[in-house]
Amino acid sequence: MSAIENQEARWRTIIFTAVCVGAFCGAPTHAWAHHGSSTTRVADTTSWRSGSLFGEAVLLPRLSVSLVYGTRYFGRVLEGTQLYEKSELGSVFLNTLSLQAAIELKTRTLLGVGVPVGIVAVYAAGGGKHVTGGLGDIEIHLSQELVSLFIEDPERFSIMLRGGLVTPSGRYEPEARLSVTDLSGAPDGSLGVVTYNAQASLGADSWSPFAGLGVRWQAAKRVGLFVDGTVLIPASRTRDNLQWGIDASTRAGVSVEILAERVSLIANADYRHHFEDEVPVVDEASGVTMSERVGGRDEVAVSLGVGVAISKILSCSLDVRVPVWQRVGGVQLVETISGTAACAIVWGL
Repeated sequence: MSAIENQEARWRTIIFTAVCVGAFCGAPTHAWAHHGSSTTRVADTTSWRSGSLFGEAVLLPRLSVSLVYGTRYFGRVLEGTQLYEKSELGSVFLNTLSLQAAIELKTRTLLGVGVPVGIVAVYAAGGGKHVTGGLGDIEIHLSQELVSLFIEDPERFSIMLRGGLVTPSGRYEPEARLSVTDLSGAPDGSLGVVTYNAQASLGADSWSPFAGLGVRWQAAKRVGLFVDGTVLIPASRTRDNLQWGIDASTRAGVSVEILAERVSLIANADYRHHFEDEVPVVDEASGVTMSERVGGRDEVAVSLGVGVAISKILSCSLDVRVPVWQRVGGVQLVETISGTAACAIVWGL
């Protein structure tokens, strides 16, 4: 092989395009056919914020409207639990604004909807910037406080059953915004070409029902403890035949009123697991399209926030979330830090 051919082969093993919005999933073997990875959804189903931060200031039934701004930064690439050292991949900022509205009845049944818009700014490692914007995936929420079905005014303890649907309304771009091609050893000792792809989409392009359960206990006059969990199940494939994996998350935390019914500090830790995605793969030898399960990731993060009651009907909050441990399948771009700011106004009906 000539020196020119060697040089061409070396460059073929590292290919950069742009970057992604969400998760960056690995896809082993027959890499040139792989073109799918996890997608960060514009409206995170684990961060529904419609309603007053201080609960019962407005009597039931009531209407709440929230405006939620979120920003997420992805600037770290992992292989397993270790930093991926072979190349610089770039970074991405995801900024979203979601309008959420909900009606809560006297039975403590809540029906709500969230409509997000967003902007994704992709920064390639070698320079260049790609920006997309548009509508995100609209969410429909339904929840029921269970204790109130048996006790008229539960003051210290509540159990909230939640469910809903994420619709494929968001802007979806099938093409990868980042591709990294590398050589990888196979179990039989041979070397194969592996491509890891990521996408930059504001929507997941899939109908995804979700369900969750939350428990809150007023442990003391100004101290509340909470724990909840959510599972989201993508029920349909995308237009380019990807099947996203299931998302499961749980969190536990504490809220402390430092000024009675005025200012609260909230701290929590959460664990998130994303099951492997199923991607179509074309075998180069036979030309047959097969499905392959790739990616998957685990993440533990801590969050710290503050909530302020500006008036009887208006409250605002601010929080920051930092992942402290992450493990991925293959090579993935992962979240480095995120933050959320929200304001909610509540009217009695």
